[in-house]
Formats: sequence, structure tokens, C-alpha cells
Amino acid sequence: MTKDIKTEKKSLEGADKKTVHAKVAKIKEPKEKVAIPENNGSIHPEYFNDATVTCACGNKFKVGSVMKEINVEICSNCHPFYTGQEKILDSAGRVEKFKAKRAKATKIKDERPKKKE
Repeated sequence: MTKDIKTEKKSLEGADKKTVHAKVAKIKEPKEKVAIPENNGSIHPEYFNDATVTCACGNKFKVGSVMKEINVEICSNCHPFYTGQEKILDSAGRVEKFKAKRAKATKIKDERPKKKE
């Protein structure tokens, strides 16, 4: 961006005046200065190597985190998948169940009286 500035030049005798247009570049001012924290000069959070994780079941263990204490509802000690209490569906029983339904349906079909054509 440029700005027009009018200046007047006087001749040596002082009788003749000339108007000269000069273009001067504008200097942009910084909007705001960003404040840098003075205590450590970093924007990164503090990292705790010995953060404590506490589960609802009472289990506690240590991990690395930016939070000093972490509370969770479920952990590897109480999750059914890790404890072996997971219920597994028996998919083999599905085939026998289907065959039983099919046999029952054919039995009912055979007992019906046949339609006359």
C-alpha cells in the first residue's frame, strides 16, 4: 500500500512553487504482541511420568500423562474381556435350532389336509 504525499518546493528566488507528488510505502504496525509465558518460556503442558490412574473397582496404576490424577470407570482388571467372564454365543447351536424349526414346519405341513384341485 502506498500513500501520496504532497510537498511543495520553492525555487531559489521564492517566486515559483512546484507541487511534487511522492509515493511513500506504509509500514504495517503489528496488531498485538503475543505474550510468552515468563516462567518457563514454553506453551507445552507439564508432563508427569508418574500420573496415577484410579479405576472404579479400586485398581491403581501409574502411567505418563499431562494430568497428575486420572479417574476411569473400567480397567483391565475389571473388564469382562480381560477377566474371562465374557459371554460367548454358541454359534454351533444355531444350525440345530434351524433344523428343528424346519422339521416342525414340515410336520405341520404334512398334517394339513390336501387341497382338491
